[in-house]
Order: sequence, then structure tokens, then C-alpha cells
Amino acid sequence: MLQDIQEPTDFSDGLEASWRQWNATALHEGEEAWVRIRGLEAHFEHKSLWSTVLIFTIAWMVIFESILVACVGFGWWDFKEYAWLVPTLMIQFLAQIVGLGILVVKSLFKDMA
Repeated sequence: MLQDIQEPTDFSDGLEASWRQWNATALHEGEEAWVRIRGLEAHFEHKSLWSTVLIFTIAWMVIFESILVACVGFGWWDFKEYAWLVPTLMIQFLAQIVGLGILVVKSLFKDMA
């Protein structure tokens, strides 16, 4: 009887093999889940960084355009010889602000699948 306990049987070998298979599968699935979680954390960290950069970029553009308009409006800067310059700059900055807004909406704030 003691000999039956000490020597593995075909049944116990099969159980051990199936346990090892299940354990390897569970470990692999756990590692995949961990990698996905770390990837999502990194994704949201980068999203936060880029959101901050874009907010400061848009704020700088709005402030610069406001200063430009104020200086021309108060007569401190005179662009009579270059009448096309101020409207062109204003349209350019407006287009860039709208473009950055579209970039933010489409790229940074889309759902993660």
C-alpha cells in the first residue's frame, strides 16, 4: 500500500499535467491583463501630457493674437503699407486653433477599445 502512494500512477500524472497546463494558461492570461493595464496607464499619462501642451499652445496663440489686435487697434503698430498682414495672421491663427481643436477631439479623446 505504501508503494502505491510513493509511486505516481498514470492518473496522477494526468492530473499534474492538466494542472500545469491550466496554471500556464492562467499565468499567461494574467500577464496579458497586466500588460494591457500598464499600456492603458501609459496611454492616459501621455494623453494628459499632450492635453496640457495643447492647452498652453492654444492659450499662447489666443494671447498673441489678442496682443496683435490690441496693438493695431490702439494705433501702436501701423500696418497701412501691409494691409494684408493682420487679416492673414488672424485667419492663420484661427485656422491653427480650429485644427488643434479637431486634433484634440479626434486623437486624444477617442475611446480606447
